[in-house]
Amino acid sequence: MYKLGLGDVSENCTNSKTDFKKAAGMGCKFGLVRATTTGIWNYALGKPTMRQDVRFGVNVDSMKAAGIQPIPYCWFDPRPQLTGLEQASFYLNALAFMGFGYMPVVDVENSGSVAVYTAASIQRLHIWLDVVEAAFHVKPAIYCYPSFVDRLASMADIGWMSAYPFIVAHWDVAAPRVPFPWYPGGWIGWQYTAYAAPLPYGFVSADSKPPSRICLAVWND
Repeated sequence: MYKLGLGDVSENCTNSKTDFKKAAGMGCKFGLVRATTTGIWNYALGKPTMRQDVRFGVNVDSMKAAGIQPIPYCWFDPRPQLTGLEQASFYLNALAFMGFGYMPVVDVENSGSVAVYTAASIQRLHIWLDVVEAAFHVKPAIYCYPSFVDRLASMADIGWMSAYPFIVAHWDVAAPRVPFPWYPGGWIGWQYTAYAAPLPYGFVSADSKPPSRICLAVWND
């Protein structure tokens, strides 16, 4: 059974005017909400600064009040200065107020030209997954877009990833492409782009105007 949800709930696309009750009224049952990411370079520590999404706590509380299940994700930083253990521990600490009962998610993608994946990054990602799985007693989901999974497969053996649930980000298509090592149709979540004018889901952009599009998702139970 498929469920409709919000594809990306973060400080980049929500503010005090975001109306999650409106999104719930349109049928949204869950939302992929950013919990942790990295910020500016911390020169004192010699590494990127791990930080919580500015609106994470507010978004989670507002989603719950609206009857929308938050599914928190970590944007994984592939740079060598941050270990998988450090990022997993920071993510778990950020989620402490939520308790358990949901699937953890890791967002796997580059950001600009500085946070670039390598074979060593994939090993650190594997450590993140091991640490979070041990804490939750459930395998985290990997969120990624198909062409980037292809790039990872060109760097290292990623066959082991098939043991983890896959959330595919594939926009502007009628159906997602599921890359190796997952099998065709082997996704639990699909993030896609919805266009509307004005949008009925209660989202606003940074300037408080209705955006031309938002990310929606479906969940495959």
